[in-house]
Amino acid sequence: MDTEFQRDWAGKRVAVIGLGISNLALIRFLKKVGATLSGRDCKTGPELGERLDELQSLGIELVLGPDYLAGLEDFDVVVVSPGVPKRLPELQHVGRLGRLESEIGLVFRYSRAPIYGITGSSGKTTTTSLVGEMLKKSGISTSVGGNIGTPLILEIEHLGPEDHVLLELSSFQLEGLQQSPHGALITNIRPNHLDVHHTMEAYIGAKRNIYQHQTHHDFVVLNYDDPVTRAMAGEAKGRVFFFSLASKV
Repeated sequence: MDTEFQRDWAGKRVAVIGLGISNLALIRFLKKVGATLSGRDCKTGPELGERLDELQSLGIELVLGPDYLAGLEDFDVVVVSPGVPKRLPELQHVGRLGRLESEIGLVFRYSRAPIYGITGSSGKTTTTSLVGEMLKKSGISTSVGGNIGTPLILEIEHLGPEDHVLLELSSFQLEGLQQSPHGALITNIRPNHLDVHHTMEAYIGAKRNIYQHQTHHDFVVLNYDDPVTRAMAGEAKGRVFFFSLASKV
C-alpha cells in the first residue's frame, strides 16, 4: 500500500454515509490504510439484507436507521454516497467545517492517471462505454468507472501516468466536486432528478462542475444542438469542441 494513503488516512475517524456498492469498496480501501470507520445508512439492518453480513465481517461501527446522521461533527472526514441529499442540515454543517468528501473526489485526489469525464441527462452510459471500448481497442490502458463499472478507488494505487481513467459522472457525483477532469463531454441537458436538486438551475450547476475547475490545458466537448450546453462554451476555461447531428461544426 502506498505510504501516501497511509499518511493521509491512518488513525483518521471517518464516517461513511450511504452503504451502497461504491462506499462498500471505499470502506475496504480506508480500512486497509488504517482509518477508523463508522458506516451509516438510513436503512435498518434487515433492509440492508446480505450487505449487512459483509459490513459486520469488516468489523466497523454501524449506525443504521433514523439516527444515522447523529454526531457527524466528531469525525475528521465524512464521505457521502452520491445518492444522499447534500441539503440535509447535518451534512451542510459538516460541509461548512470542510470535512465532506466523496469516493469520486478521492479518485480525483489520488489518481496519477489523467481523468476524462462524461455526463449528460441521457446517453452518458452508452457514450462512456463506447469511448472506453474505443480506447481499449486502440491499445490505450483505460479504466472505466464512476457511475458504472467497478469502483475505481480499489484500483487507484495501481494506476500511473501512462494509464487513463474514464468516468461516467452523474449530477449527484458532480455536485460539490472541487476538481474537473482533463477532458470533459456533456451529451445534453434536460430536466432530470429535480426531486433531489429541486431547481433546474441547481441541476445545471452540478453538471457545470465537469468543466468548472478546468484550466487552459484542458478541454470540453459540448452538444451544439442543445442550447444549454452550447451556452456553456462561454464559461469554459479550456479548449471547446462541439458535436452536432444537425449541422457541420
